Amino acid sequence: MKWVSEIFQALNLSVLGGRGVNHYEDVIEYLMAGASGVEMCAAAILHGLKHVKGVLKDIETFMERKGYKSIDEIQGRAMKQIYSARQMMEEVKALYAEVDLKKCVGCKRCPEVCAYEAIEVLPKKVRTIKERCSGCSLCSQVCPVTAIEMKERENDLDHFRALAWEHKDLMPGLFKDK
Repeated sequence: MKWVSEIFQALNLSVLGGRGVNHYEDVIEYLMAGASGVEMCAAAILHGLKHVKGVLKDIETFMERKGYKSIDEIQGRAMKQIYSARQMMEEVKALYAEVDLKKCVGCKRCPEVCAYEAIEVLPKKVRTIKERCSGCSLCSQVCPVTAIEMKERENDLDHFRALAWEHKDLMPGLFKDK
């Protein structure tokens, strides 16, 4: 979304947004960040085309509720609220995913989408491995029962370690006290 907003501001080009788009709110966020269009490949694969039709219906409902007549009225509206790179570093906390085992139904959608191997499959449930979780939130987006909550990390060093856990040899300084 950051790159969509930067390209939207800097160039006079149409921008296609995507990555982690699952619900109508995700589409609206990309549009408000400046996207001219939004792709929903993962959502279509995971949930089928009926899900995409439902998202389009939800977008129509949102637009009616807010009084928008066209997508053009939505495009770029959030530009004042988008953080700069410096603001991101100073104000936004790193996240990690945590599974509520009472809610988890063991569908195993989350390990399928986790690129960081941060989800361990248990006999009937899953759990996250905090030390590996990058905080991307994709697992929470595909969870059908909202059993995955994103939580703030206590420090940035743990986040950097999670991002580099597979390549400890390339960044030994991050792991010298572990």
